[in-house]
Amino acid sequence: MVGRCGKLAAICTLSALFILSPTAVFAQDDEGLSFGEEEAAAAQDGDLSFGEEEASGSVEEEGSSPLEAGDNKSGSLAVVAVKTDVLDADQRQKLQDALDDAMKQVKGFDIQGSSGVLAEITDRGAECVREAICLASVGRNASVDKLLLARVSKIGETYKLDVDFYDVNGRLFINYETVENLGSPSAAIDNVEGAVKRLFGIKDLEDGPEVEDKPKNEWIQPTLAYTSAGLAVACFAGGAVFGNQAKTSYDDIVARSESGQLSQRQAREEYNSANLVARRANLFYGLGAGLGVLSAVLFTVDLGSDVAEDDEYVRVKKIHVAPVVTANGGSIGTFFRF
Repeated sequence: MVGRCGKLAAICTLSALFILSPTAVFAQDDEGLSFGEEEAAAAQDGDLSFGEEEASGSVEEEGSSPLEAGDNKSGSLAVVAVKTDVLDADQRQKLQDALDDAMKQVKGFDIQGSSGVLAEITDRGAECVREAICLASVGRNASVDKLLLARVSKIGETYKLDVDFYDVNGRLFINYETVENLGSPSAAIDNVEGAVKRLFGIKDLEDGPEVEDKPKNEWIQPTLAYTSAGLAVACFAGGAVFGNQAKTSYDDIVARSESGQLSQRQAREEYNSANLVARRANLFYGLGAGLGVLSAVLFTVDLGSDVAEDDEYVRVKKIHVAPVVTANGGSIGTFFRF
């Protein structure tokens, strides 16, 4: 009787395995086990959790940049300069100030205070800045969506700057920037701005030729002004010399003509010679006057500059000075073009 019961139990067991085995097989799809939203929620373990997308095995497309995601360009952000053994309190504050200044160029984030995050990271230890789970806990406690962490470390005789951009809700590092082979902590601080720009893709304006407000020829106009003033004085002196000679010749011709020493023909010839000297004197006087005007213009007017008057602008474009010689004398003409 006992033997028959044992056989019957064995048959029932084999039948149950045969019936249940297809169910176990068909519980799998062709690509492996899949979990629904409820199963994923039930699989939480501490800080580890799986959402609907993670459970279905979806992954980010290869080649896409994390910064291009819309939620990575906004939200609350704590900007923190992390304490390290190579920085004293003053240097850490300088690192914080440099990080804050650099982030002024990044738009879209709601910047939060750093003291709470800094204190919690310090309490948890230096390894926290490299552990995603630890940073996620710190960020949730600070009620921020993202963290921007800057730290300076020493490798051998050189220093290294690390700037990490961390997503609290996604529990992942979005992007990072590293600058190595630095000679001092101060050098690391000086590199913060460039690292932040590269991390967030901020491009500087393209370098181009330097355009100066004024060309480096300011000396030309004063030199011309002084030169023209000197020439004007010289011309007036030359005019005075020739004028004096002409007057002396005129007086001598008149005196000798009245005393009968000169014939009318001789008097006419000498008069023409004296008149030629007088024309030279007039020419020098004219040149001196023109150069004097030119010198005054060069001293008082900034050529090529705009002078506003009643909302209108007048520009002296060209000055032309030329001597004018006629049968009755000489002079100089000055022409201004506006």
